[in-house]
Amino acid sequence: MLQEDLVAAVDWLKNPSVATAKLARKKPGSSDYIVTNEEITVVNRFENISLDADTVLGVEFIDGEWQPYKADCGPESQSMSIYSAGGFESEESGSITPGEGSI
Repeated sequence: MLQEDLVAAVDWLKNPSVATAKLARKKPGSSDYIVTNEEITVVNRFENISLDADTVLGVEFIDGEWQPYKADCGPESQSMSIYSAGGFESEESGSITPGEGSI
């Protein structure tokens, strides 16, 4: 789970953004997850994607960096929908259930 906003990269090749995230792990003997105190640095090379603090995301270790490959915004975040007739429309996002390997 992101601890701070992860803004879009200025240049994906030379100027990515970074933010701290806490790892979530399954409780022993349960299907429930808990957010731990373990932290990693997430590197965002997407130039058109920013993620708010408290976003649950999946990361991959690529070339020495933890990079996001999926994300699900928290209940207080805004998401965009392409289903509106006039283009994009803002809507409240719902709750999430993290999958194995999510942080």
